[in-house]
Parts: sequence; structure tokens; C-alpha cells
Amino acid sequence: MTGTPTHVADHMQDWFEGGASDGFSLAIDSYHDEIDALVDEVVPILQERGLFHLDYEGTT
Repeated sequence: MTGTPTHVADHMQDWFEGGASDGFSLAIDSYHDEIDALVDEVVPILQERGLFHLDYEGTT
């Protein structure tokens, strides 16, 4: 997926809520730019929408 963080989050949400996906696999570039953008910009949007956890359950 490409686009703004909101566009990517919208697309992921559509797939998830539509039953097309129950998870995502990432292909990280060699410079790690995309993973930083995903973690810093897309994940917070998904968290605000209640689609990505804020904390891990349990002690491990």
C-alpha cells in the first residue's frame, strides 16, 4: 500500500473489517524508512480507531 498514513490506515481498516484480512505481513525496505513511517504514523491512527492494541496482554 502507498499513500498518506491516513490512506494506508483506511485501507487496512477496510480489509480487516470486510473480513479480507486478519493480519498483515510487512516487506521492509533495506533503509527501514517505511517501517519507521508505519510505526510512527500509521499505527497510532489504528490505535485511535481501536484496531491495534495499546499494550500487550500478560507479562511476557
